[in-house]
Amino acid sequence: MKIQNQQLEWLVQFCLKFEMNAKGSRQRSKFIKILQEKIEEYRKHRQELIELYATKDEQGEPLIILDNGERCYDVKDKNGYMKEFIELQLEYNYINQTEENILMLKVVGDAYLNHEDMFLGIEGDHYSCICEEFEELFNEQGQRN
Repeated sequence: MKIQNQQLEWLVQFCLKFEMNAKGSRQRSKFIKILQEKIEEYRKHRQELIELYATKDEQGEPLIILDNGERCYDVKDKNGYMKEFIELQLEYNYINQTEENILMLKVVGDAYLNHEDMFLGIEGDHYSCICEEFEELFNEQGQRN
């Protein structure tokens, strides 16, 4: 199963909405733990980008400025930073379909695919992409069994 960096935090929040029995809750917790590890890795890479592109203060820390009333990092090469940031956002993380993970993916995927909320905009895009991943997983598992 593959999940883009930009979808990770949304997916954690979404999964927390599922009503599940004890077994389902354990599998969801396991899934969220994997996602949180991937979020930490993403945040580390995002911080590395900031370190690379941001102007530094006297202590060598990224300089924060006010831009139109909002606090942000002072980035001189905004185009270079944005290109790299977008690339990072679109990178995929993978959850291997190992014997250990397959039950977790099936339980969470079933809850995900049977969720009845409606989504618009970017949330709709995230929901749709992840639906495709779970549907593919179920199709592959159906063919193997």
